[in-house]
Order: sequence, then structure tokens, then C-alpha cells
Amino acid sequence: MGLLGLGLEMTAGRTIARAIAVVVMSTASTVWAADEAATADSSAPDTTGLARCAAITEDLERLACFDALARGAMAPSTPPLALPAAPPAIRTDRPVRPEYAAPPDPDATRLTRLWELDRTRARTVFDFRPHRDIWLLPVHATDRVNSAPSTPTRGAAPERAWKNTEAAFQLSFKTKLLQDVFGDNGDLWAAYTQQSFWQVYTHSESRPFRENVFEPELMFVMAAPWNLPVLPMRVLSVGVNHQSNGRSDPFSRSWNRVYLQAGFERGDFTLEVTPWWRINEGVVNDDNPDIAHYVGRGEVVASWKYGTSIWRLQLRSNFNIGDPKGSAQLSWNQPLWGNFRSYVRLFSGYGEGLLDYNHRQTTLGLGLSLTGW
Repeated sequence: MGLLGLGLEMTAGRTIARAIAVVVMSTASTVWAADEAATADSSAPDTTGLARCAAITEDLERLACFDALARGAMAPSTPPLALPAAPPAIRTDRPVRPEYAAPPDPDATRLTRLWELDRTRARTVFDFRPHRDIWLLPVHATDRVNSAPSTPTRGAAPERAWKNTEAAFQLSFKTKLLQDVFGDNGDLWAAYTQQSFWQVYTHSESRPFRENVFEPELMFVMAAPWNLPVLPMRVLSVGVNHQSNGRSDPFSRSWNRVYLQAGFERGDFTLEVTPWWRINEGVVNDDNPDIAHYVGRGEVVASWKYGTSIWRLQLRSNFNIGDPKGSAQLSWNQPLWGNFRSYVRLFSGYGEGLLDYNHRQTTLGLGLSLTGW
């Protein structure tokens, strides 16, 4: 037949095979469509696409439609991608606890900061902070040395060769125990103060501590914003105070007081008025029965800030017109470097320490302070 005859025969064979496939697919679609029409409602939608392909009149286009349907049926199903979960919404209505509030306002008044009278800026309980002045005096000199302290009930102590110049220091801190006892007002505080007099320059006595005075106290403090004409009252407190030197006879000294304190303030000037009442112990157990007569029955402390300097004047009195006794103390401090401030302290009268409660003297101290306004 030759190559030309063989090629024509193969072409004719492919054409015949394709025609047969078209006839078979057409017949199958016709039967399938008739069966579907017999078993389903004519109004049902064509979800498979077979009826659409069967309705095509052109053989090649109808075959291509069925091929497309077959490829779609054989493709693996892919699950839809899961979108990431939305992050939880951030709450903006959560209240701020008082202990995590903003730090004390530097523009607030002194008494407001000292006793946290601004409730929006109150700090947490059991948070220690300074109470009274904290100072260190490498030089503390007196004009009259009390070499043999005495009391009416304990007599005179053995004389010691004290020098008239020594060192002294004071530590003082407080913390809040309870807050907002009455609604949003009223706090319970505890404080501790220690004052020490150290004969560091007395070589012959092995540089001992001449006296340590321990003073714990408990006070209930309330805000009292009473608009008085001259000095508005900011704070009112009541407390109990114990003071002792922890020594044995004949050096033992101690007493207990209940006090009421009112704090007034205007600008950079504060005035604290504190009368107290001694709790009697009985003559037999009393180391110093006449201490209130010498130290006083109350005090007034005036503090004012002038520029960067801080002045403080403390006056104590026994309120006895016929035999007045008490003391006066003036202190001054000025920024030096960092948290350190230069400190000068002048005292005159009775009761700088418990051993000296009935000993009159004038002392001058020079050193450093760690507390400011």
C-alpha cells in the first residue's frame, strides 16, 4: 500500500473511533438525563452540570464539557483555610488600685505628701518611708556635760569622764498599717525613731554609746481640710508614744504618752501643734516621775522652706507660769550632693536625751541629713 496509504488508513481509524466515542457519550447522556427527569422534579436545579453538557448540540463542545466535569470530580477536595482567631479585646474599664496609682505629686503640700491625704495618690500599706528627720552629726558639742545623771527615785549614777564633744545620729521611719478606715478617710500608722549619742572621741572609755533612746509609736491620722482664716488645718491625728533607753538602774529612763496633733499649712509653711498627756506609772516603778515638768507637756513645730533651704523650729513647754521649763531647737539643712543635705542643729533647754531630761544644756550639731521638705 505504501506509506501514504498507511497514513490515510490510520487517520480514518482515529476519526471513526472519535465518532464512536461521541455517539456513546451522547447516548449515555440522553439515558442519564431521561432517568434524572423521571426521578426528580423538573424544577430541581442542575447541581452536577450533566444536563447542561447534554444540551450542547456540537459534538466536540459537548465532549469538552463532559471532560471538564470529569476532571472536577476527580480533583481532591481541599478544606478551607482556617482564619486565625481574633485576639481578646483589651479592657479599658478596669479600675486602678490605689497602691498602683501614680507616685506622690511633687506639687502637693508637705502635709499632704507626708500623710498621703490625696486619696488618688495613696500608696500601699506596709511601705516604709521616713517619719522624722534622719541625720548624722559627726560633731555634737555641749556647753555642760552631764557626767552623773540623776532622778528623784533612782538617785545619781556613778560619774563618768565624758567629753563635751561626741557624735550623734537619728533614724526614723513609719509605715501605714490600715487605710481608709472610715470610708475614704482615716489611716492607722506605726512609727519608730531612734536617737543615739556616741562618745566616739572618748578613748579612755573605749568609745561607748552614752545613750540610745528608742521611741515606737502608733497613730491614727485623718484628713481635716478646715478652711481657717490664716492657716488651713490639713491633718488631725491621735497617737500613743513610748520612749525609753533600755538601760538598767540607775540609768533607766522611760515614759508613755497619749497625744493629739493638729497640722496647719499654707504654702511652704507648716505648723504642727501637739499637746500630750503622760500615762502615770506610780512612784515606785517610775524612773523619772518629774519628766513632764522638765521636758514639757506639749510642743509646737514650725517648718518653712526658703529657696532650697529648710528651717525648722521646735518649742516645748511645761505650761507652768511659776516655773517654766522646756526647750527650743532650731535646725537648718541645705542640698549638698545627691540625697545628702548639710545639716546644722542648735538645741537649748531640757530633755535632748532621756538621761538629760532634767539637765539644762546648749548643744550644737554639725553634719548631714537624708530628709528634705
